[in-house]
Amino acid sequence: MIKRKVFYSVIQKDEIVGVRKQDGYELQIDGETFNAYHSMRDGRVYIIDPKNGVALQIYDVDENEDELSEIELIERAKEKLLQSETLSRWKEKRDNKSYRLLERMFKAYKRAESLREKQKEFACRENKEVAGQ
Repeated sequence: MIKRKVFYSVIQKDEIVGVRKQDGYELQIDGETFNAYHSMRDGRVYIIDPKNGVALQIYDVDENEDELSEIELIERAKEKLLQSETLSRWKEKRDNKSYRLLERMFKAYKRAESLREKQKEFACRENKEVAGQ
């Protein structure tokens, strides 16, 4: 079952790491819950580990798949993931200390993003108050 969901994923650009809010889907794969979205920036489908925000699968969409819906593309990415050994390797590594540290980092990134959004909101209000005086 696939259902709509807004979530965060880890992004990295030019050695800078942060999080970005994604409008995508939640889905079940082999009894585990994952997030997925189709990026309009690069045309890829990403299947995300919701505990650490990192892409478990990146699916390059072919030109002949351009007419498919986002859900159909996610289903194709899911099938490719199931055909690879990535899922079994992920299951082996998720109890490692490094994985748990990634989870903690992701929580900190999400908290920082939440504070950044709140700060922007307060700054906007303060600017309106100053302009109204």
